[in-house]
Amino acid sequence: MTTKDFIAKIPKADLHVHLEGTMEPELIFRLAKRNHIALPYPDLSHLKAAYKFDHLADFLSVYYQGTKVIRSSRDFYDITLAYLQRAATENTLHADIFIDPQAHLDKGITLAMMLDGVLPAVEESRKKYGISTGLILCFLRHRPLEESIQILQSIGPLQAHFAAVGLAAKELGHPPKDFTRLYEMAGKMGLRRTAHAGEEGPADYVRQAVELLRVDRIDHGNSIVEDPGLMQRVKDAQIPLTLCPLSNLHLQVIEDMKAHPADRLLRAGLKVTINSDDPSYFGGYMNANLLAVSEAFDWGQDQIIQVMRNSFDAAYTSPERKVEMHQILTDFINNI
Repeated sequence: MTTKDFIAKIPKADLHVHLEGTMEPELIFRLAKRNHIALPYPDLSHLKAAYKFDHLADFLSVYYQGTKVIRSSRDFYDITLAYLQRAATENTLHADIFIDPQAHLDKGITLAMMLDGVLPAVEESRKKYGISTGLILCFLRHRPLEESIQILQSIGPLQAHFAAVGLAAKELGHPPKDFTRLYEMAGKMGLRRTAHAGEEGPADYVRQAVELLRVDRIDHGNSIVEDPGLMQRVKDAQIPLTLCPLSNLHLQVIEDMKAHPADRLLRAGLKVTINSDDPSYFGGYMNANLLAVSEAFDWGQDQIIQVMRNSFDAAYTSPERKVEMHQILTDFINNI
């Protein structure tokens, strides 16, 4: 079996995927037409041509243009189901999905409206495809802190639908320490905690996420390689890293895939996972990301299996579901 075929068939989990980042260009245009939204792109080819980014800020400007077409619970249903249907074709057993309420506040869309669309799609995909999900209430670091705190304070019964809180958007100038109060609150509420750190920010941002935000997962975390002591600390604590190779390549966090820290971190014993991030913008879902690092570092089946075991361990789901996913993986390995 070729590595490509092995990657396509192996059971997997996607722990770092932004819901709005899964909207394919065709869906963006369909929602724009449905909601009578004028896009700054005359057709699909012009939109796709905009998917060339020099850095994170370039990507975010196009990304937020895409979010403007989302106006209803029906839209969130269509987006969620489209992603989960695609994930099912890649043998994804579980997905942890970031949901960004602040990206839609200015349009008058509430978190409840978002969930009215997301939750039915999640349940439908569970029944049809057997995919479990963990929803992450993700805050945008460039928005006012008090706005984030207000959302968290007013979440009420909706909290039951979320496994964790997250922190995303432009890193530089918005260090994790600025969100300590928000994360302390989330911890007291019993929510798990993850945060984007070390993608474009320095290793100190990862340290702040670990020490001040007390995260149980680190999203990206690339720059941790700059601090061997921090690497050892994260290894000892077995804090998972949700790496996103194709995202890093397209945003020029790395110049080429061989410069990605995934191989070095995995060989050092850190809990490395490979994920899709914003797959429609960065040219690849789970299979493409796994194939990219496998080709760059000549990974064989052993490394790919280890990454999948790490992903199942790190997933925001029940202990019973983790055991089930591990067994599905074991059965797959035994039947190769």
